[in-house]
Amino acid sequence: MLGHSSHHGSREMEGSHKQPIRILTAVAAFDGNDASILAFNRALLETDYPVEVIYQGFNMTAEQIATSAIQEGVHAVGVGSYNGGHLEFYPHLVKRLGELGGTRIVVFGGDV
Repeated sequence: MLGHSSHHGSREMEGSHKQPIRILTAVAAFDGNDASILAFNRALLETDYPVEVIYQGFNMTAEQIATSAIQEGVHAVGVGSYNGGHLEFYPHLVKRLGELGGTRIVVFGGDV
């Protein structure tokens, strides 16, 4: 896993030490297109908000993503899905997160 964080901008300059928002990103299983999630990762890291992006990679199952999200203690999970598999994948991911105790983790995604 790759972790990057961005802590620049006006908040840091003002001396604020807020905890970063932790977001795990990945590409859904059987979807080898990672261009959109990589662009999204870059956009997150270029904001003025404290954000930590943990990029898990591509071809990840819902089980792998949910388990990593719990282990990493993330606030949100962003999943890239280019081939339309998200119609089944996202509900399964949300269900698995709930089973593992991650009912407060926000799930979002799609393709740009």
